[in-house]
Amino acid sequence: MLLQAPELLARHPPSRDALRSVQRRVWAAAASFIVLSGILVALALLDVRSQALASGDKLGESLAQVVEEQTSRTVQTIDQQLQLAVSGIAQLQSEGNLSEASAHALLREQIQGLPFLRALWMLDARGRIVYDSDLGNIGVDLSDRTYFQIYKTLPQTAFHVGVPVRSRTTGTWLISATRPVRRADGSLVGVVVAAVEPPYFD
Repeated sequence: MLLQAPELLARHPPSRDALRSVQRRVWAAAASFIVLSGILVALALLDVRSQALASGDKLGESLAQVVEEQTSRTVQTIDQQLQLAVSGIAQLQSEGNLSEASAHALLREQIQGLPFLRALWMLDARGRIVYDSDLGNIGVDLSDRTYFQIYKTLPQTAFHVGVPVRSRTTGTWLISATRPVRRADGSLVGVVVAAVEPPYFD
């Protein structure tokens, strides 16, 4: 009659070498399992990381495209407002209604509803403010500003966007956008300037 396993073990206990061999096999199997699990987890993490990087790159490209399009539209709007200001001042002059007050009202109207425009003003041929959407700046000399000098040094310049400068009237930083006002013979009558708020682009 065959002995049951417990009885067999009781009569013939395994040797220490056999127990050690079994323990080594168990530990080897456990270590293999841990290593294999670690490799699988590492591969899974690498896959997740690569997907996250690809998704981040795609999102970054989309955001850059949106910012570029928005900036382009904003610059186009600023140029349109400058052209409207130039034609509006010319119309007031042709009607005989051009004055500091009428020009102020016109320029104030041009910047309404445009948060990126802080102010609009016009310089005469000497670089002094003659019309302004703000009050109290008439006569301020800005002839040394790059946005005025460029029309002296490069007369063919039309729409121009300058580098950030600190305003002499408010002390805040602004980006200038300008258009010249010319006579029929091409001589400079003045320059219309838009003060663009740099924080808008943040």
